[in-house]
Amino acid sequence: MRALRTAINGFFVRYDAHWEVLMAALVVVWMLLGAQPRGPLLYLVMDAITVALALEFGIRFTAAWDRGEYLMGHWIDLVTLVPALRGFRLLRLVRLLRQFRATRGVSGQIGILQYLLADPTIRTLGGIWLAVTAVASVMFYIAEAGVNPDVNSLTDAGWWSIVTATTVGYGDIYPYTVAGRLAGIVMMVVGIATFSALAGTMATALQRRRHEMTGESEDDGDGDGRIAASTARVDPAARLRRLDELRTEGLITTEEYDAGRAAVLASL
Repeated sequence: MRALRTAINGFFVRYDAHWEVLMAALVVVWMLLGAQPRGPLLYLVMDAITVALALEFGIRFTAAWDRGEYLMGHWIDLVTLVPALRGFRLLRLVRLLRQFRATRGVSGQIGILQYLLADPTIRTLGGIWLAVTAVASVMFYIAEAGVNPDVNSLTDAGWWSIVTATTVGYGDIYPYTVAGRLAGIVMMVVGIATFSALAGTMATALQRRRHEMTGESEDDGDGDGRIAASTARVDPAARLRRLDELRTEGLITTEEYDAGRAAVLASL
C-alpha cells in the first residue's frame, strides 16, 4: 500500500503542471456545456467529467501523506462536488496561477504587476477609475433599464462604462435618456482623464523600475551605453543574472541584452 501511495504521489509531483492544466480544461468544458441547451449526450459528458473530478480528488486525498494539509490546499475541489455548488467549480482555475508562477516569463510579468500595484499613485488612480466606472454603471443602468433595449442588466451597463472609459467606443450600447447621457459625460470627462493618467503613471513606474534594476540614471545616454555602465559595478555572475531578469521581464530589448552580455564577457 505504501508503495502504491508513493507511486501515485510521485506521478502527481512529476506531472503536476500538466495535470492541473488537464483538470482545468475539463472544468472549462463542463462550464461551457452547462451554458448550452442540454440533451442526453451533453448530460452524459457533464456527468462523466464530474465523475472524473471526483475520482481525482478521492485518489489524491487517499494517497496524500498528510490528508489534512491536502484538504486545506484542495478544499474547493471537494466543495464543488456538491451538486448545488458545482457552479463554483471555475474557481479551480485559480490553482493554475501556482503553475504559471513557476515559468520564468510569467513569473517576470507577475513581478512587474506586483511592482506596479505597490505604487501608491497607481493604486489611488486605479481606485478612482474603478469607483467612477462603478458609479457611472449604476447611474446608466438606473436611467436606461426598461428604456434602452440594449441594457438588460447591470453587466450591460458595466460593459458600456468600461468601453467608454477606455475610449474603445464599440457603439453597441449608447444612452437613450438624458440621465444616461449625463453618465456618459462623466465617463468621457472623468473616466477617460483618470484612465489616461493611470496609463501614463504606469509607464513612468516601469521606466523607474528599469533604472532601479540597472543602476542607471534617467538622463544617461543610449541603451547600449547604459547597460554597459550598469554592469560595471557588480560581479560578472550577478551582472548576467540581472541582464537575464531584465530581458525576461521585457524591460530591455534583445539588442541591449546582447550588448550588456558582451560588456560583461569583455571585462573578464
